Amino acid sequence: VNTAWSPELFRVYRKDVSVDSMMPSVTYFVLGVVWISAIIAVLASPIMRILASSAYAGAERIIPWLALGFLLNALYFIPVNFIMLHSKTAVVPVLTGTAAIVNIALNLWLVPQYGVIAAAISTAASYGLCLCLTLVVASKIQPVRYDLRSMGAGIVIVSIASLFALRVSIATSAVGEAVVRGLILVCVPLVLWRLAPLDSTTMTGHGFRFLRR
Repeated sequence: VNTAWSPELFRVYRKDVSVDSMMPSVTYFVLGVVWISAIIAVLASPIMRILASSAYAGAERIIPWLALGFLLNALYFIPVNFIMLHSKTAVVPVLTGTAAIVNIALNLWLVPQYGVIAAAISTAASYGLCLCLTLVVASKIQPVRYDLRSMGAGIVIVSIASLFALRVSIATSAVGEAVVRGLILVCVPLVLWRLAPLDSTTMTGHGFRFLRR
């Protein structure tokens, strides 16, 4: 993520071009990462049954939370680079350190009672906190116009789809489960596409270059 986004952001900034010109590309990047996270969550159960032994039965419950953590951590790199852009790096350890302390506290509190699922949820929650704190700080340093409607709707839609896939009962039949999961994998990207259709302006604008890296 960062190896593509950071160089392009700095290149555009050095050319004295508005960083808002990159925001459509950021929207597609966010929806793309959301979709990858959904694939991981939707396919977690069948992959675990195929590749893992019975000793790992039930581990698929954890994977959607790990996928959510992957998503939130990937999104973190977008705002944190605006902080780096203005050489305000001293605040970054404070943000990440705060999230780490919250993660440790949640683990100490929840893991003894709820086990490994609590650790996965705590990790996702701490990544989410780090993202939110970074967004707040970055917005004060470099105000940008995110397409929050498309991003938020995409995250909500994929979250619902992932939770639904997680609840698909394998007791019905393997074929039925495969059909349901397949429909989710086909329908979700179509919905995401409707949220932010790709046009020629976006493809030729600043920032789309980093999506091609």
